[in-house]
Amino acid sequence: MQLLKSYSWPGNVRELENAIERAVIVARDRVITVEDLPEQIRGLEREPAAQRTVEIEIGTSMDEVEKRIILETLAHMGGDKTKTAQTLGIGRKTLYRKLEQYQAKEKSQ
Repeated sequence: MQLLKSYSWPGNVRELENAIERAVIVARDRVITVEDLPEQIRGLEREPAAQRTVEIEIGTSMDEVEKRIILETLAHMGGDKTKTAQTLGIGRKTLYRKLEQYQAKEKSQ
């Protein structure tokens, strides 16, 4: 129960509902254990992402820095946008909006 209380729940109630539904489905017994919860709630995927670095040259614009960090994190997470958003501490909608902006800029160039 403490693990559920301490998790930040970036997806709010919907993420909590999905986590509980998943735990009920994968639980072997009538009691849900920590092992039945998704990895991101158990904190199993955060360390590798935190150890990655992105090399940025002095003079690079903040927009370009943000873009590179988002795209590098997305690649590191194997294209999983939910994990990418969680790792970066942003909402999924924000991530999708940023990715759409990057695609629009590439098409216009």
